[in-house]
Amino acid sequence: MRNRTLFLKNITLVSLTSVKINETMQAMMYSMKKIIFGDAILFTHELPENLPDSIRYIYVQEMKSVDDYNKVMLYDLYKYIKTDYVLVIQWDGFVVNPNKWDNRFLTYDYIGAPWPADLDFRDSDGRICRVGNGVSLRSRRIMEFPDKAGLTWNQGENEDTFLCCIHKKEIEEAGMTIAPLELACMFSHERPIPEIKGIKPFMFHKWDGDNVQYPRFGEGYFREIKRLIAKCLIRIGIYDPIHELFRKICR
Repeated sequence: MRNRTLFLKNITLVSLTSVKINETMQAMMYSMKKIIFGDAILFTHELPENLPDSIRYIYVQEMKSVDDYNKVMLYDLYKYIKTDYVLVIQWDGFVVNPNKWDNRFLTYDYIGAPWPADLDFRDSDGRICRVGNGVSLRSRRIMEFPDKAGLTWNQGENEDTFLCCIHKKEIEEAGMTIAPLELACMFSHERPIPEIKGIKPFMFHKWDGDNVQYPRFGEGYFREIKRLIAKCLIRIGIYDPIHELFRKICR
């Protein structure tokens, strides 16, 4: 699949934001470099300059808190989606290795970066939940479920844990599935946990651990140089010891 265009016509690339709008647009454009999606939509309160024709703009009221974001994601966003799946990205989490796409991702209703075990996220039956994260691939079915099933959202509940932990039991009883840890490790990385070691993911979220090598839009020339140096050190396998040495020196 290297150097080939990936056709994902049954997926809409989506981002919902009221912050870092230009950086979010650039993250969408980067995600589309070698992938043709069925649709691409940027939901925000302000039309960004130079929005390419390949990305549709849909106005949403300015979100002034994480709670505002969670409510729109859970109860409104699905109404604008026509494809079977949605790939949700953010300004700090997007596609970086399109050649790592795996069609098995589409056999589940939700897949995102794995959570560390010590977060101790659990569902209503007390089962530990290791897979969630907002930067994710979701079926339209799971996106519309909170609204159509009348699930009650409480202030302070993040939309990813709402789906993948708090209401995981109801989602599974409705016939939907969340991807297993092993496949989630191939899909995306957020935190440097032991299970992802040596795996190159399709996506990432946040610049932690090996994710430091991925692009940061709007950060300037010196940040880009730092990223390229980190990428080289990771490639030759000496990033971790050097990073730890500098942490000790700077204490």
